[in-house]
Amino acid sequence: GKNDSKIFGLDMQYALRRFGARLEVIRGTRPSTLLSREPEFTSAFVPGSKTSGAAISALLRLTSRDQIYMRHDMLFGDPMTAYNVRATSAGYVRLLGEQVQMAINYQWKNHATFNDDAVNSRFQTSLGIVF
Repeated sequence: GKNDSKIFGLDMQYALRRFGARLEVIRGTRPSTLLSREPEFTSAFVPGSKTSGAAISALLRLTSRDQIYMRHDMLFGDPMTAYNVRATSAGYVRLLGEQVQMAINYQWKNHATFNDDAVNSRFQTSLGIVF
């Protein structure tokens, strides 16, 4: 087949006072290999196939140390499975200092994706420290 690839992307962001929103959209030729040092071929590649995706997110700063967020992702034509995948995340982030943050997050997803993560609905907490 052809050796050409086409990709189109759009990223829009908006912020007003304590509220922020972002929309990301992408469409293009479905990749035949994954990004890695050694070529790893995708199992769902078909010549001429396309992959599309979109993500919309919103962030609300409650105080100078507290914020809540929500994000919805859609991927139409996963390179490894060809599934249409949707994921929604919502959470809370608290800054505990200049270099430390704690987060609580809930995620729901309907299919596994190319990076072999499982289908999941999960609740998680994390602690991030920057040195």
